[in-house]
Amino acid sequence: MFDSGVRGAADVFKALALGAKFVFVGRLWVWGLSIKGELGVRHVMKALLADFDILMNVAGYQNVEQIERDSVESLPSSAGLIAEKTELIMLGNRQIFAQNGNRLVQYPDGNPWRTS
Repeated sequence: MFDSGVRGAADVFKALALGAKFVFVGRLWVWGLSIKGELGVRHVMKALLADFDILMNVAGYQNVEQIERDSVESLPSSAGLIAEKTELIMLGNRQIFAQNGNRLVQYPDGNPWRTS
């Protein structure tokens, strides 16, 4: 049983991964109730289920029985968000290089954030 400030599908997923058999979502339905009564509750709960369905599909899970503790990763408190210093270097109009440690990566289209 998990009852501690659940606000969205990610919170439900994490609670299930940490061993909860069921998750209370009281805060959400109270918000819906306060805004639009029963219709608001229905809307909020449908939105939560839709978000949870999307999260499950994107993460590659077909059902909740597949969610395990290994589904969430926990870093030690000493872990930094960025492991190494990254420096962007601009050459010319669109020649961008990113220096990450000893690696130098060229981005000829000028967009170092594009993944494909």
